[in-house]
Amino acid sequence: MFLQRVLKAGLALVLVGGLAGLSPAVVSTARSESAPAAGIGPDARDALARMGKTLSAKQFSFQSRTFRTYAGPNGELLHIAHSTKTIFRRPDRLSVTVNGDDGSIKILYDRKVLIL
Repeated sequence: MFLQRVLKAGLALVLVGGLAGLSPAVVSTARSESAPAAGIGPDARDALARMGKTLSAKQFSFQSRTFRTYAGPNGELLHIAHSTKTIFRRPDRLSVTVNGDDGSIKILYDRKVLIL
């Protein structure tokens, strides 16, 4: 009889200990479900919405400027600048003009014809 009470008390302690060990996991899960998603802020969300609206338009254009530095064959630093103008019109027209220190290129795509 004494042995049965000790075993029951031990089993009860193991169960209570196991439940107590699980409670922080349950509480942290409940907190994470109620907390807002910590992805992007409202400013970034607005910028992405504007960008999506622009990209879904019938036509759009943009310009970019790049400046890169790399080591030349003798180890000296070389600086190359590029200016790019891109024009896109749905469904099948694209024009990209790139001017840079290392030359120029123009790419035209018009109705399944690619002109370099």
